[in-house]
Amino acid sequence: MGSELKEDCLINMLRMSEGEHPVNILELATYMERSSDEIAGAVRELAVDGLVALDGHDASFTDSGLLSAREIRKKHHVMESFLVNVLGMDHLTAHLEAHQMEHKMSQESMQKLCHVTGNHHDKDCSACTNPCENMVTVGTLQTLYEMAVHLKGRIAFLRGKDPSDVKKLISMGFVPGRDIEIESRISSNGPRVVNLGESTVAVDAELSKAILVNVGA
Repeated sequence: MGSELKEDCLINMLRMSEGEHPVNILELATYMERSSDEIAGAVRELAVDGLVALDGHDASFTDSGLLSAREIRKKHHVMESFLVNVLGMDHLTAHLEAHQMEHKMSQESMQKLCHVTGNHHDKDCSACTNPCENMVTVGTLQTLYEMAVHLKGRIAFLRGKDPSDVKKLISMGFVPGRDIEIESRISSNGPRVVNLGESTVAVDAELSKAILVNVGA
């Protein structure tokens, strides 16, 4: 049985139950639009792997199975968000692409993409070995717009109102993990001139609101 089908079973069990109740295997097959024999075989293998527990035609997550399902779904959401908000892809295409990529993406890659897109914290973050809140335990999280002149920090993540904002900022070098310092600003509502690594970059005030900085990091 292919590992991708087993992972699909896990993520769809999570979508159907949120891990709060058993999932009927026949209903899971219908939900996934696959044959009942195929899904039953995959779920049996998940039981052998210790990821689900079987009770007749019902399957429930074990602790490790629920964690695995949350990790897969988090990868899907992070990739989908990146495709839509950074690359400007339509939601349906992004969903289909993310479904393919969720099986191949490493935890490390998922975390880096998550930091770029600034995904909201949710239950699936429990499966992350380096959750986003770890990025802001030192110093204070502020937008670049809020930062005072000569204040230093490290970019935590980007969150723009428009997908093109994040894409533009990345192209300018505003990437999570980079050190940043406010060099000057003409007025409270004017452009921010910042030292970004070894470069000096000007960014307009509105766009600076999309850059979240861990001040003092």
